[in-house]
Amino acid sequence: MIHPVRRKLMKKMLARSMSLSIALTMVFCGCAYLDDLEENTFPADITVDELSDNLETAADPKGIFKKCHSYLIKQEMSTKGADGSSYTRMVEVKFKLPNSLRTTTFMNGKPVLAVISNGKQAWNVNCETDEITEIKGSSYQLIEVLSELGHPSSTMISVFPKIDLSEVITSDDPVQRYYKATCYSKYKDLPPIIFYIGKENFLTKRLETTRFTTGGSYKYISETDKYSMYDCVWIASESRVIVDDMVFKYKVIEYKMNIDIPDSEFQLTTPWYLKNTEKVVKPTAVSAEQQKAPAAECK
Repeated sequence: MIHPVRRKLMKKMLARSMSLSIALTMVFCGCAYLDDLEENTFPADITVDELSDNLETAADPKGIFKKCHSYLIKQEMSTKGADGSSYTRMVEVKFKLPNSLRTTTFMNGKPVLAVISNGKQAWNVNCETDEITEIKGSSYQLIEVLSELGHPSSTMISVFPKIDLSEVITSDDPVQRYYKATCYSKYKDLPPIIFYIGKENFLTKRLETTRFTTGGSYKYISETDKYSMYDCVWIASESRVIVDDMVFKYKVIEYKMNIDIPDSEFQLTTPWYLKNTEKVVKPTAVSAEQQKAPAAECK
C-alpha cells in the first residue's frame, strides 16, 4: 500500500512532469532567467514566416533533427519538497515516428510514473500500481500541442494557426531583445503558449502557458540556463520549470537520435490485477464436414 503523502506527491509529480518533460523534448525550448522581465513592446521587424524559418535553422542548422525517425532524451530532475528536503529523479523521453511519445519518471532506477501518447489519446500510468488513467479535455489538448512541437517535421507555423508577433526590450544591463510570439492553437478554449525568442540567436528564451488538472489550473514556465549541441542539434541542456509553487531543475545526461525503440514501449500493459483473471479460450478442432456446412440461419 502506498503511503497517502507519497501518493499525493506522486500524483502531483505525474500531472506536472507530464507536460514539462514533453516541452523539454523540443530542441527550441528553454531560456535564460527572465523572472524580472519588464516589457517595452514594439512592432516586430520580421514576419511570422521568417521567424519560424529562423527558429528551425538556429536549433537544427544541418536539418538532422528534422529527418530523424526517433529520439531518446534522459534528464536528471531535482527539486525540493514542502519540508525543504531535496530529491532527484531521472526522466526519460522516447519518441518514434509517426507520433508515439512516452515520458517515464524513475526513482532509484525503477519506473514510477509514465505518460504515453499515440497522437490520438494519452494516458497517465502509475508503474507501481498499474493504475491507468486516460488524459482528457484541456490537459490532453495541451499535451497534443506540445507533442506536435516536439515532432521532428513540425514548425511553429505548422502547429499554430494564429501567431501574434512583437519585439520586447528588457530593462536589464545590458539590454536584452527578444521576439515575443503569442501562439494560439486550433483549440479555441486553450490559452495561448507564449515564446520569448532571442533576436540575435533565434533560440527560444522562455515558454509560458497554463496547465490544467482536476484541481484547477496554474501557470507553467519553462526556462533554461544553458544550450548544448548534441549531434549538430542545439538542446536546452540545463533548464528549470516553474509549475505553481514548485521549481524543477533539469539536466540532460543523454541524447540520441535514430535509435531502435520497440513498439511495446508505447503500448499499455494489462494491469496486474487483471492478468490472472483473464480466461484463455482455446480454439476447438473443426471437422471437414463442419467447415463445409452452411451457417445456421437466425430465426
